[in-house]
Amino acid sequence: MKEKLIVRETETKETEEKNNVVDFGDLLEKLNLGQQRKKKLIVLALGGLLCHRVYRRDKSSALKSRRPDTSYGNFFVYKRPYCEEFMKFCLERFEVGIWSSAREWYMNNALDCIMKGLRGKLLFAWDQNQCTDSGFRTLENKEKPLFLKDLKKLWQNKYLSKGVFSSSNTLLIDDKPYKALLNPSNTAIFIDHEYKAVDVDDVALGPNSELRVYLDELSKAEDDIPGYVEKHPFGQPAITPNHPDWDFYSKVLPEPAGAMAKTRSKIHGKPKTTTKILKKKGGKSKRDTIQSISIDQISEIDALEVSDEEALAEDVPALRDVFQPPLSPKS
Repeated sequence: MKEKLIVRETETKETEEKNNVVDFGDLLEKLNLGQQRKKKLIVLALGGLLCHRVYRRDKSSALKSRRPDTSYGNFFVYKRPYCEEFMKFCLERFEVGIWSSAREWYMNNALDCIMKGLRGKLLFAWDQNQCTDSGFRTLENKEKPLFLKDLKKLWQNKYLSKGVFSSSNTLLIDDKPYKALLNPSNTAIFIDHEYKAVDVDDVALGPNSELRVYLDELSKAEDDIPGYVEKHPFGQPAITPNHPDWDFYSKVLPEPAGAMAKTRSKIHGKPKTTTKILKKKGGKSKRDTIQSISIDQISEIDALEVSDEEALAEDVPALRDVFQPPLSPKS
């Protein structure tokens, strides 16, 4: 009897030891999988992508047959079809932030309607205050300020990014390509059509839509975001020097004159007179001389062989005036 008990106790101890053995290979594999599956960040626009804001006095007959999803002040807000399902889809696969160029009170009201209990899962919700005001008006509406969404503000925010997010794993999704003018190439995609409340049959956010399929594949991709976007273009093209309205958007860019000129020099070539004009010390002052030349003439400013760097730096404000002339006073 004692022998049987001893055998059973020994077997029990051996079983416990086997159960307590840690398979470090399996553990490392799980840790590696966790690192590989770290969620990328997508930054979604609000109006035009997820909803449409309409002025109360809009007399459109198409809108009379549809009740707004929420309202505030003088505006109605209409959610895009499949909006809630789309947000759940995104939150399962990505870290998600909202960035609206509208004012905070509008964004908060619209989000409360759109998210319905999901807002707490957002990484952040930014509004017009975090945008960069270019000082220009949009081409489609001369009364509408042209705001830019500079992703560096997000990447440099120690409370949000914490060193985790960068151009390699962040994607801006908007309906206006100009919003991404300040950002690195291939860190944004732009949907083809701005949502309007009259589009009751819109399926852009629906199951198996092009956008959902694209994002699902992106979430699984091993490539960084710029690499993936470059290989898989989506929607509207980004604004580059080949854009038909580049003359306008090149003035919007608040970059240093040299960075702007380097881009333009690749297109226009090096003018023969620019170096001589900048080195000229007789006659007109250097500032007047710089202001008098055209944008095409100054396209190679970054490659100039100017030895007096301080003199060139002194004239940078004049160069900026050439690229970005001041707005005329509001009437």
